[in-house]
Amino acid sequence: MVTTSATSQISITYGTDGTKIVSGRTQRGATNWQQHKDDQVPLSIYVEIDTSAAGFAETPIYVTSIAGDKHHYGTTGASSVYKSSPTGFRIQIRWERGYVESTPKPKIEELTPEWANSRNWYINWMAIEPSPPIGANELPKLGCENEKSLRSVEGGAVSEINFINKTSSVVKVVWIDHQGQRKFYRDLKPGESYIQSTYVNHPWVVTDEKGGCLGLFLQSERDRKDAIIKK
Repeated sequence: MVTTSATSQISITYGTDGTKIVSGRTQRGATNWQQHKDDQVPLSIYVEIDTSAAGFAETPIYVTSIAGDKHHYGTTGASSVYKSSPTGFRIQIRWERGYVESTPKPKIEELTPEWANSRNWYINWMAIEPSPPIGANELPKLGCENEKSLRSVEGGAVSEINFINKTSSVVKVVWIDHQGQRKFYRDLKPGESYIQSTYVNHPWVVTDEKGGCLGLFLQSERDRKDAIIKK
């Protein structure tokens, strides 16, 4: 979980193919709604969602919804994304005309930030960034933040990983055991490679000489894959 501000948190995970999946939501009852007035459109409110903490390399696919205590089903626009970029997007909502006209008295005519937060409205969102293109035989590199949640699983099929050091420094190849602990296997000099026997669903981490994670790899197939460590 990554805190992006006092009113927003995000969660980052990775698929086995390296796809980055990020989810978050604005603060229930304290979303930073802003008033929008325009003679050409009905009165509405909007919120700017900050996703910069996710570190997207390109604009991801954003999927959104609105939640709250009541009346939010009478709005429209919560799934329409505006100004999308790698660092955020905007959601703008207004009353659906049929809902406003059928609402019992007192009639709901204005939508304001105060009104929305008094009903605890907030925005749920998910962002998906596909993994960058890699070679057909290249093993996707997962985010280092996932290391603490991974451990080797008993009973996997036998496989191999070809570790390739394309950096200018010595790196360390480390296995994550069944308790989630690091087990050092060997150093790999710049330009050097070696083939490591392993099992499907066994995670490996490559570190610098001080133990800092440079890449996390999870073999998911029987066939040998290349784990390439780059700068």
